[in-house]
Amino acid sequence: MINKKFIACYILILTSLNSSYLGLELSKANIGKEWGDTEEISQEVFVQLKQLSEWAYFIEFLLLTIFVVVALWLIIKKQTKSLTVFISTNLVVGLLFVAISFLVSNLSKAPIGNLVQQLLGQSFITIILVIYQGCRIFQRRILKS
Repeated sequence: MINKKFIACYILILTSLNSSYLGLELSKANIGKEWGDTEEISQEVFVQLKQLSEWAYFIEFLLLTIFVVVALWLIIKKQTKSLTVFISTNLVVGLLFVAISFLVSNLSKAPIGNLVQQLLGQSFITIILVIYQGCRIFQRRILKS
């Protein structure tokens, strides 16, 4: 079973990485806002935007990797209750960051799609895990009957 320290650490990592991602996307949006659609951006600004994008992609990859590794570990260890806690934790943190992203999008010029992009892969895998977990629970109840 997952202990409380592990969950707290996992939530801290998710929150830190998602917050960093939002910060990078806001920085990109602010740079874009400065230049607007009026002229070509300079090489310096292009390099800056490229670097911010690379960091954002890295964080997105890191979030997805951590998510998949923990999920696979719980599945391999056959930790049904822990997997349920893991799924619930990810749903709560994901929904929290969707709400934060909508708020930030309304307060800034950052597009909502850019602000929630890092959550898409996790959301897709969470749906698969919910289906998997539902089938396992259903199968156990049928076998017990």
